[in-house]
Amino acid sequence: MLFSKSIRALSRGATVLHTQVGSVIRRRIIRGEQRQSFIIVPTSNQQHNSSTRTCATTSTATTKPERTLCADVKGVEEGQPLLIEGWLEHSRHLGSVAFAVIRDRSGRVQLMWSLEDATEDSRTCESNFHQFRSVPEESIVRVFGCWRRRPEKEIKADQLNGDLEVVVHDVEVLNRRSSTSLPFPTEHAKTGTNITNEALRLQYRYLDLRRHKLHTNIKTRSKMTHILRQFLHQKDFIEIETPTLFKSTPEGAREFLVPTRTKNKFYALPQSPQQYKQLLMTAGFERYFQVARCYRDESGRADRQPEFTQLDIEMSFVDADAVMSIVEEMLRDLFSQLNQMGAISAVPKCLRIKEEGEANRSTQPLKRMTYHEAMNSYGTDKPDLRYGMKIVEFSDICRDAGLDPKSGWCAAAKGINAKGLGAKLSRKDISKLRESILHPFADRVYPVKVDSSGNIKLPKVLLPLATHRERMEKLFDISPGDLLFVTSSGDTPLLAAEALGQYRIKAASAQMDLGILSEASIRDISNYEALWITDFPLFEEAAVAVGSSTSSSSSSS
Repeated sequence: MLFSKSIRALSRGATVLHTQVGSVIRRRIIRGEQRQSFIIVPTSNQQHNSSTRTCATTSTATTKPERTLCADVKGVEEGQPLLIEGWLEHSRHLGSVAFAVIRDRSGRVQLMWSLEDATEDSRTCESNFHQFRSVPEESIVRVFGCWRRRPEKEIKADQLNGDLEVVVHDVEVLNRRSSTSLPFPTEHAKTGTNITNEALRLQYRYLDLRRHKLHTNIKTRSKMTHILRQFLHQKDFIEIETPTLFKSTPEGAREFLVPTRTKNKFYALPQSPQQYKQLLMTAGFERYFQVARCYRDESGRADRQPEFTQLDIEMSFVDADAVMSIVEEMLRDLFSQLNQMGAISAVPKCLRIKEEGEANRSTQPLKRMTYHEAMNSYGTDKPDLRYGMKIVEFSDICRDAGLDPKSGWCAAAKGINAKGLGAKLSRKDISKLRESILHPFADRVYPVKVDSSGNIKLPKVLLPLATHRERMEKLFDISPGDLLFVTSSGDTPLLAAEALGQYRIKAASAQMDLGILSEASIRDISNYEALWITDFPLFEEAAVAVGSSTSSSSSSS
């Protein structure tokens, strides 16, 4: 009876699946519950081309299709059945047409379900359609359908799968999101909006980690460690995993202790594999590396967490130049491969590898700077060279101007020039900038404005320098509207340099906020300036109270 009824339906130019029984068979076949082949035959008024947003499909599938990732949709022949599983996001409804985006680990693809394209009986299709529209965002779904090209005017060439969409035949909700609203949208990173409430992000960490930016960061980190391991293995290094539970040893920071079942006995978590790698060198392994977890119980800082990962390398029978050479080669290989993968937008100029045909370029070694040069010129042992404001010394000008030798200016007078800030910052703004610098020497740094006429507004103690204006202008490269920060280091040159180094960082941040310094240029990865800091001292000067005239002594660092 069913057979004869289907024949009569075909003779009228309708689809077999227009019968109620056929509707059930179709759904079961797509889900892999039916073991017989079938054919979806569109009626004459449904046989449109792809530009009219239909998906005429002929299929002989006998089992449920294998899962297809969003990035691999084009690997399935256009119009053939496919199955996508993932998270539903930002749906929109336009009458009899519903659009949504499904997301998985590989990317995103647009979904489209239209009542006009229905091949089932109208009541069943309409019911399924409304159910599809009611599925909340971030629900986990399994979608059955086929893909087709988008109309020309709707193509988004800058997006993955921006030239296609998946026509939905059926949707199975695997895990429906609760009816309560999300604490924050998961697509913030794509729209550029920042989620400032970090406590809320950590409370709903599973939602926070769904964001595109965090997914990208974690994937990039995975690629990085893979590239580093691959490079070091090619250089005949051996990856050795060292123990996490270790004996307590005196190092720079406090240790995390792990209690044991034995009373008054503890393990310590390693601050670094320092002793292990020395043991491995004496054992004759010669070339060792490890992506090591390190633990340090110290106050939180912007660049340090209680636990972190470092690439640990140790070599035997080498000198400093050999170590720096292999690290530079590794960094060049890392950035080059990440750029080719699309994980980063560019390669820093200092790490570019000479390409074929670039006869005028050569792969240059990274810059090298001694510790004392870095401290004297930038006030830190990790200077940012992407902007200027180099610390200059003008003690000779102070001496020639006849300043009191006991004041300290004639011994070691230092300063920096923050271009353009004098015209932009009020006295109140400068006071706030000074208050934001937490350094014992910060209040001994004097701001000196340069007005629009180029006159230098010297503090009372430096008024004699007015007779040497031209020398000051040449030394500091002064222009109207600049702002100088100057100090006398006296018996504490290191403290004075450190204070100016912090002023330099704050001034550069203010310049970016005010548009004097291009933030886009600073953040452009191609402008990153890597360098080596060499010749670190075994001892450093002991801290001397500010204002004390006692000579500094040496102590163990």
